[in-house]
Amino acid sequence: MHARLTFLSLSLLAACSGSERAVPAPEPDAGRILVPTSNVDAEPEDTASEEDSSSPVDSAATDSAPPGDGGCSPCTTTVIGLDVAGTQLASDAKRGLVYTAAVGGALKYANELVVIDGATAAVKTSVAIGSEPTSLAISDDGSTLWAGLRGSYAIRKVDLTGATPVPGASTTLPKDSTGRSAYAGPMVVLPGAPKSVAVSMHYVGSSPSYAGSVVLDDGVLRPVQLPGHTGASRLTGGPPGFLFGFNEGSSGFQFYSIKVAADGLTQSEFASLVSGYSNDIVYGNNFVFGMNGEVVDVKDPTKPSKAGVLPYKGAILPTTNPNRVLMVSPRAFGESKKTATLRLLDVTTFTQVAWIALPAIEQQQVWSLVPAGNNKVAFLAGGYAGSTEPARTFVVTVPWML
Repeated sequence: MHARLTFLSLSLLAACSGSERAVPAPEPDAGRILVPTSNVDAEPEDTASEEDSSSPVDSAATDSAPPGDGGCSPCTTTVIGLDVAGTQLASDAKRGLVYTAAVGGALKYANELVVIDGATAAVKTSVAIGSEPTSLAISDDGSTLWAGLRGSYAIRKVDLTGATPVPGASTTLPKDSTGRSAYAGPMVVLPGAPKSVAVSMHYVGSSPSYAGSVVLDDGVLRPVQLPGHTGASRLTGGPPGFLFGFNEGSSGFQFYSIKVAADGLTQSEFASLVSGYSNDIVYGNNFVFGMNGEVVDVKDPTKPSKAGVLPYKGAILPTTNPNRVLMVSPRAFGESKKTATLRLLDVTTFTQVAWIALPAIEQQQVWSLVPAGNNKVAFLAGGYAGSTEPARTFVVTVPWML
């Protein structure tokens, strides 16, 4: 099956520093609908189609950026949206592939693992994965993907070495001491070990939902587990032998340095490093980044410390440049300007280096920002928790050399 694409083209000239203002620069684009802007002093306007809001959108924007040090002048980005209501993304940037999975109630690809070609932003293939997939994690060599299946309280290994993903056996997650089942939340495949995956487990219908964390080796449980209730409800990778976690489910907002050993997991707890309900964390370049802008120095993983705070909020992706991260900031709740923003941020000065508006994206939540190969990124966008608005998958060309 292939996602249906319709197109909308919009050209904007935006400043990368100072006030974020738009100047129209429309260009002919055969075969697409061109929407010019005429108010040179206005912020980018909402350009999503009201007649077919579920249709994917392709928009182009130009941006002015300082030459050198991550900039280009001018530069262009393309935004392509797909009607794939994924819950999380995983990617193999070397092959330019992005993986997502849609829940059982999705209008398209329900309970399927979907493979997206990052170069074309088209769905290559999809395969049945199991009941209510909620989370994905991919090995560092791109050979293996693990999917969390909420409907069966299990995880499933998927072989990615062939032309088409091949789902393998499922493993039921361990029950707690009362016999209660838990599903897989965030997962991390251990470095250099495609068969070994760390899982942050969660209960259905509980608050806080955290049920503890475990490591499984090809389905075999390591005996030492982390306890539930308050703990690493969010989980991200780390240097060899370590993971990092964050408690976003209760007001303590504890940060965890998690040691990975042959027999399982142990943790040390730290305060006042990351905060916020529904916040998430991502590791890269010896830092852990929070979606609320926090930057935690984990060069010594046993002694994490707060390095600073970025001036914006949004989904974060560390880059190959250790001093730079990408961020996609959604429009704020209640904000009239329905425009997301792609940002290039410096993690040493905690400043914005460059930015460009993404006028095709009006959703109020953005998450799961991953590399899509060839200077492209992919992410999910949708409404706030409790919204009936389905998530959508977007692929965006990054206009700056990283």
